[in-house]
Amino acid sequence: TEIRRQRAEVDREIVRLAHAGRGSDALDLLRAEERLVIADTHEEALGALVLDWHAAFAGGDDAVMIARRNRDVAELNVQGRELLRDEGRLGAEELRVTEQPFAVGDHVITRVNTPHVSNRERWEVTAVDAARREIELQRIGGDERGVVLRAEYLDYRTTSGEPSLQHAYAISAYAAESKTFEQAFTLLDVGTSREEFLVSVSRSRGPTTAYGVAALELTDAELGPGTRTIEDPAHELRVAAERPGEELPAHEVSPRQRVAAMNEFGLSERLRELEERQQALERVSPAQEQLTSLDRSIVRVEEQLAALRSEYAELVAERRPDAERVEVVSAAGRDAGERLGLLRGERVELAERVGSEERTSPLTPVERMESGLIEERMTQLRRRDIALERLDPSPMVREALGERPSDPVKAAAWNEGVDAIYFYRQRHNVRSHERGALGSEPNGERERSDWQKTQRRLEQVRAVLDRGRGAEQMAEQDIGIEIRGV
Repeated sequence: TEIRRQRAEVDREIVRLAHAGRGSDALDLLRAEERLVIADTHEEALGALVLDWHAAFAGGDDAVMIARRNRDVAELNVQGRELLRDEGRLGAEELRVTEQPFAVGDHVITRVNTPHVSNRERWEVTAVDAARREIELQRIGGDERGVVLRAEYLDYRTTSGEPSLQHAYAISAYAAESKTFEQAFTLLDVGTSREEFLVSVSRSRGPTTAYGVAALELTDAELGPGTRTIEDPAHELRVAAERPGEELPAHEVSPRQRVAAMNEFGLSERLRELEERQQALERVSPAQEQLTSLDRSIVRVEEQLAALRSEYAELVAERRPDAERVEVVSAAGRDAGERLGLLRGERVELAERVGSEERTSPLTPVERMESGLIEERMTQLRRRDIALERLDPSPMVREALGERPSDPVKAAAWNEGVDAIYFYRQRHNVRSHERGALGSEPNGERERSDWQKTQRRLEQVRAVLDRGRGAEQMAEQDIGIEIRGV
């Protein structure tokens, strides 16, 4: 529940947004930090990524390039290694593995498991013997152990025919999972999924910089009548960063189909039903609370009785016991025994009453999965509506928050406000626009609490947008956006 990898709050917020399916908002924060680079061509994007990576890598950081497609990973590795070779940072002697050169100083990744090395571990080459076809490696990070790979390993292939040793200046998003770097430079493309985007922006302790290519056709028929113009070169990357991956476990296919067939009203009602059942399970009845208190009392009396019996035994064992003290301890023991008997009898009756209480059946594994799928589907639908608001704010949003600001930090706060509005309206089936963005204050306790929380959230956003008193502190503490030079 707490993000620990990233040091800076703004980087933790980027990861939180990506994890919540709000990739577009995460890209806005990257842009606010000047860490989103949109190039005109794919080649320019690769070139910019390699140069920025090289500056960090040459400065001593554990910096890595990340890309989705293997061909981009291969090209980034070639370009990055050429820069290092031209600078003389690699050894003169090279050993080739399937035509790929390896020299002292190279960063590599092993692809075949053995008792000494694991698939996708990163290493630095510390020695090369081309004549004997041996490479000595030291692990990057972790235990920093050393190994020697001999010809048998180097000539081996993975089950998919890939070489057992590859350069690791750039790695795939899949290979980056579970790893941690100091800096990451990630290439995004229109085929990126929500899950791959999350991996790409969450691997580094320090800053992550993202690169992509401007949309070729700045129109999207799904965002309104006809083909309305998209005035955002990063539009395709925004869509990709929120698109779920297509590969699904077999046991999810049927539940997903059922969820996909439900309208927003049905989704929210079913989710509410499942949440209420779960909350009913977690609630403790007055009788259960009384039983817990009674158990604590029984334990205390048992401890008192044990202490009195121990003292009584010590007293009577003395050569000349104090008769008055013996009587006092004996009487106290009888009283404690009687109290214990009464408490135990009361507990039996109370336990029977608790056992007879009507209990809500726990959610089945299928229902728990259904709850998660509904949440995911509602997020997808909400993000579609928010995408429309980003392009052309509705009167409802303009009245609540005004036009979307051009300033990147204020725009990020505006995004937060729009998401809060649509989250509340979706969860509580608010359809009317006549009584404001959230509608009238509801009567139900839970609904009223949510309404009030969302109102306070919007007030915090307005404070940031209007530069009211304490706006910067609100933005940093309550909205999770780091304010810089606004």
